[in-house]
This record gives sequence, C-alpha cells and structure tokens, in this order.
Amino acid sequence: MRKLLPLLQLAIGACLYNTAPAQNLVSQNPSIEVLSNQYDAEVGYSGRIFNGAEYGIKYADVVDHAFLVSEWQPGSINFLDRAYKGLELRYDIVNDLVVLKHYDPNSGISIAIMPAQEKINSFTLSSVQFVRLPPQVTGEQKSRFYELIADKEYKLVAKHTKEKFIDKSRGAPVVGFQHKVKLYLKKDDEFIIIRSKRALLKVLEDKKKELADYSRARKLYWNENPKRTAAILVGYYFDLKGEN
Repeated sequence: MRKLLPLLQLAIGACLYNTAPAQNLVSQNPSIEVLSNQYDAEVGYSGRIFNGAEYGIKYADVVDHAFLVSEWQPGSINFLDRAYKGLELRYDIVNDLVVLKHYDPNSGISIAIMPAQEKINSFTLSSVQFVRLPPQVTGEQKSRFYELIADKEYKLVAKHTKEKFIDKSRGAPVVGFQHKVKLYLKKDDEFIIIRSKRALLKVLEDKKKELADYSRARKLYWNENPKRTAAILVGYYFDLKGEN
C-alpha cells in the first residue's frame, strides 16, 4: 500500500489543497476516486490536515514567545467543514497562524505543522473558541481568527495580537512582545470596535442605565480587564433582555 502513496499524492494533489477542483477531477475520473478511498483507508481523512508546511518562525531578537499561550494546548479544528478533535495546538498571534503538533512515527519525533490556514473555519484552544471572519468585516486586513466571546443576538469577538516593544522592566532594556486585544461587537450586521465601557454602553443603549448600575455594583473597571468587563456586561444585557 505504501507504494501507492506517491502516485496517489500526485493524483489527488488538488484535493489536498483545493477542494472544488479536486471534486470535479474525481467525478470525471473514477480511478482517482478509488485511489482517494484507498488513501483515506490507510492514513485516514485526518491525514489531510497534516499536509502543511512545518512551522519554523523564530525571533532571535525577542525574549518572549509569539503565541497566545506558550505551551501546547488541547484543542480541535474545523477544517474544510470537518471536525478534528484530540489535537495539540498553539496559536501564533503575531502572525495569526494556527499550529498543530504532529507525531511522525517514521522519525519518532513531533513536529509543528501549519495546516492550510484558509481551510480552517474555526478552532478551539482548551475551552476558548476562535472563528474565522472575512477581513472586510472588521477592517483588519491581515487578520483571520477571532476569539468568540458571546454569540447571541449580538456577537462579541476579540482580536489577539502581539507587537514588539522595548521592555525596561528586566534590568537592561530588551525587546519583548506586548499582548494587545481589540474588541468588536456585531450589531445589525456591522462589527463596531469597542474601545471603552462608554462605547459599549452606547451600542447597548436600550439597557444603558441598568448596565451602568450593574457595572458600578460589580466594580467592573474597564482598564483592569476590558475583555472580561465586556463579556460580563454583554452577558448581563442578554439576561435583562430575557426578562422582558
């Protein structure tokens, strides 16, 4: 069966990287469909998620890591509308790249793989869910994935990034990464950037007074943790809407 794989990889190469042309090719040539089925029988459909480049991005001049969380996290990926669970993932928020750990039984080592990013619909990192949004939706032209915080009548998402900065807190100045978060609230098919509590309450103006009172009672301070504050207030907003 292993002799079949090089031929098969050539025959269904389009299927690994471009689904629509591959589907047309398979329908026109039954022999390729047979090869595809044999390939799936040997390596499983999940083998296709590992057909990506090895991740090797390094920052020799930076003392920090580029990931949302430095360690590998349990997670899942929705890849070409198919769910893959039981994976180990990291999310490079400098380059907006999902990276997965792949164990190669032939070499006996694990390598970091970047699946075809354009084929990832969503993924989870531990219990945190991330979704793909079109660039024009938020105006972030280089962004793909956003943390999904609330998904009801309004959708609250967060864009995680890291930028280089001079860190003077470690004695001698060094170059580090600073984690930044941008919040967006989708209302009436428009994603509105939320930079402050006042901006959030303006969008949720029909419950503005109740939310302001609740925020004072809970001592929710925006500058301490904007994402947590926004998540709590949006959640309470829907609680209020549910009471009426």
